Amino acid sequence: MKIRPNSDPTVKLLAVGFAVVGLTVPVSSRSAEPADEHIFFNIVPGHFTLLGKFPENGDVYAGTAEISSETGHFNLVKTIAGKSITAVGTVQQNDDGNVDLIRFSGSGREETCLVQIDLDNFCRLTCYWTVNGTAPNVPGLEAYFPTAPWD
Repeated sequence: MKIRPNSDPTVKLLAVGFAVVGLTVPVSSRSAEPADEHIFFNIVPGHFTLLGKFPENGDVYAGTAEISSETGHFNLVKTIAGKSITAVGTVQQNDDGNVDLIRFSGSGREETCLVQIDLDNFCRLTCYWTVNGTAPNVPGLEAYFPTAPWD
């Protein structure tokens, strides 16, 4: 059985239409995505236990954190040794433009966090931070672990 190209004008018109649409749709629709529709706004908010290390001297610490979201940004409140630290975060891309991350700023600190999903499908953040106006040889580090109960 020989297969011949379809000569139906409707099929040809549909094929041309799909080709034109395929050429005009952007490769990544992320740039057109409103900030509050990014997947991070669905998976990041919650309560966390955090473990960290201060810049330079390497002293370690532990605390708790709550991340909430509002239109286009996150609110971070973390408590370490009874002291609250607040920051506002936005979804951004790394310098190469190939990794989405969250950058928090507030309480005299800048913090950049990668967002990943752990084996239990919970959000986990790993971050580095600096004190505003400093350029340490070794930044501070933090890891956020969710405290939500398993369902």
